[in-house]
Amino acid sequence: MVGIGYETGARPGQLPWTRPFQPELLRKDFERIRAAGFNTLRTWSPMTDAELELAAEQGLWVIQGLWIDPAADFNDPAYRQKTFDFIRTEVTRSARHPNILFYLLLNEPHADAVYRAGLDNMKDFYRQMIAVARSCDPRRFFSYSNCVATDFMKPEMWDLVAHNAYPYSPVTIERALGYRTYLEILQEKLTLGKPVVVTEFGLSVSPRGDGRGYGGNSLEQQRDGVVQLWDDILNAGCAGGCAFMWIDGWQKYGDEYVHADHAEEWYGLLEADRSFEGRPRPVYFALKDYNQAILTEPRDGQRFDDSIPVTVWAPEMEKVQMQLDDGAWQDLTRRDGAWWKGRLAAASTGEGAHYVRTRGLTQNNEPVGVKYRIVTIRRRPSTTTADLLVQFVEPPQQMAGHKSAKISVRVTDAQGRPLAGKQVQLGRFLHTEWNEFFAEADTDAQGMAHIELPALNREGLASMAAGVVFEDGLIRRRYGDYIHVELK
Repeated sequence: MVGIGYETGARPGQLPWTRPFQPELLRKDFERIRAAGFNTLRTWSPMTDAELELAAEQGLWVIQGLWIDPAADFNDPAYRQKTFDFIRTEVTRSARHPNILFYLLLNEPHADAVYRAGLDNMKDFYRQMIAVARSCDPRRFFSYSNCVATDFMKPEMWDLVAHNAYPYSPVTIERALGYRTYLEILQEKLTLGKPVVVTEFGLSVSPRGDGRGYGGNSLEQQRDGVVQLWDDILNAGCAGGCAFMWIDGWQKYGDEYVHADHAEEWYGLLEADRSFEGRPRPVYFALKDYNQAILTEPRDGQRFDDSIPVTVWAPEMEKVQMQLDDGAWQDLTRRDGAWWKGRLAAASTGEGAHYVRTRGLTQNNEPVGVKYRIVTIRRRPSTTTADLLVQFVEPPQQMAGHKSAKISVRVTDAQGRPLAGKQVQLGRFLHTEWNEFFAEADTDAQGMAHIELPALNREGLASMAAGVVFEDGLIRRRYGDYIHVELK
């Protein structure tokens, strides 16, 4: 799923919730979106019937977002009934449209509101939301957009996992795990094996930024950074992603007539201008090229022995090719319209790191969407696919929030042998108040690193992440561990 965040009516001087119907502008947007290789629109408030029909004309799927208050008292009966009525109205109306991919019934519920409501009460609320929605459209899937602030909520009742993820915050992602490793651990430990779609990722080019990537990025940093995030999402094995977002949202900081310098107003692939159509930024063209031939297999750092499977999504290409190191380009075989598959022989290839490259070829035989992965050829048997293991030692489920605590992390190689001298980067994030702590420590001869966590003097839910960088020739990536702890 190749998605783009799209907010109808987010133009200078307009508000999405009082938007006029502008069919010519929508057609222009949808044509440019399709031309850039996107096949799905992700919304935050529901598209109207007319808007959905125009999207269908351009062959675009829609993730139909429903906006309800994410900071409300989730236990309030009046709030719940209002929510159920809204869901019933919008899902009933949307159900007849064939291009609804799935629904998002909520976006980023605030962690403090979730904690106040109680996790069991929230699960009950979610089940009731789904029951109402499914009674109106039994054919479709339902989810909500979670994020790192409430990733402690496991998705037992949801059909898939929708997750908004950014690289610059909190420290558990930014400094301890890194973006790809966080998404890998999310899938391994927190999603119960359900498919994951990253429903927001992006970088802002606002004039003002806090120095950590939340705003203040140059056009080049946005271009290269967003492409890297998309690559990380695919390398992590996610089912798809939605770049945030199509065009700058002038209304985000309170005045739809003024382009404020706040980060939230500058994420667009297009710069908003008075012409309404917008001007593409460099990131638009970079994603357009990337999306022409999307490499989903192999992933960076994977191990193989005698052959390497290759899978590429390229619905518009005349031909797709693959290459191992500097060898000859070989053709992949088209399967099921958009998918291309092949296999690179590696029986005579030496052990170690090797490059796998892919590219699409246009009707004019021009290469586009060129990708590469670094894989490892290794014929020795191994009990794990990881190069090293990072684990919290006897991780607590509860901690005293008013006391400091010592946390221990063990680092071993793939065979369980302790690794000395490895720098462990540890982050703690208090979800209910957005309080962060970061520290580093090297492992001793037993592969152990010990870090003292300062007292918080608060109750709530916290997460802790420990990450270690692994380097071996061309291979460089992070491994880590991630846990949640309740502070009493």
